[in-house]
Formats: sequence, C-alpha cells, structure tokens
Amino acid sequence: MKASVYRIFLLESIYFMPFSQEQTDLNLGVITVELSINDNVAVIALRDGWADDYRETLRNYIADLTQTEPTLIGVVLNLEMVTMIDSQALGLLIAIHRDLDNLGKKFGLCYMSDTNLEVLRLTQLDRVLIPYPTASYAVEAMNK
Repeated sequence: MKASVYRIFLLESIYFMPFSQEQTDLNLGVITVELSINDNVAVIALRDGWADDYRETLRNYIADLTQTEPTLIGVVLNLEMVTMIDSQALGLLIAIHRDLDNLGKKFGLCYMSDTNLEVLRLTQLDRVLIPYPTASYAVEAMNK
C-alpha cells in the first residue's frame, strides 16, 4: 500500500496538491492529509485533526478524489488525530456518507477515540457511519 501526503488548500477549486517543501512556507489555511489506496478503497488520514474552516474543503476533496479515481469502491476516514466530534462534524460526516452513497460507494471511519465512538453510539449514527477498529479492517470489510 503506497501512501501519499497531500495538502488541501483553502483556494477555490484546488484541493488535490502534493506536499512539497515549497508549499510548507506558504501562509495559507491548509490541512494535511495522508492518502493511501488499497484494494480500491481510499484511506484518508487527517494529520492535523480538523478545524471548522476546513470541513467543507474536506468534503470537496473527497468528491474530487472519487472523480479522479473512478474505480474506488469506498472511502475510509482515519480519525485518529481528531479529538472531538461535535454536531458540525457529525453533519459533515453524514454529508460525505450521503455523497458517496449517491455514487454507489461505501464510507467508513477508523481509529476513533472512545469518546468519539460514544458520540456515534449516543446519536445512533454508528449504524450509518460505520466505525472500524483499523484501516486494514475497513478495507477488508469493504471488499467483501
């Protein structure tokens, strides 16, 4: 499984840019993600957690990814670096799930903290936003 690091820039229509030294010096609002594609499943790890300002950009990034990688059967969002899921974050996750479902693709979450898992359980969204213990388990489950 090959992993690539990308920076998502808060610029109109630019979401998919390879990480490079030149970009680290730019003073733009960015979040860093690590993307790996294994068995036609994209695993997106948020390396900086997430901030309110970047959430819609993440949704657009995933939409663009499904266009550039049409053979994808699913997307897994690695939330290991996300310390808290609030109501806005839940709304974003539901929107991403709906977008992918409309394209016939699967969506899952992995490496969630116990607190974030409890939020999913209390809201009963664990039935829709499927949490997996690891990325490899999610990839395997999506390929069944």
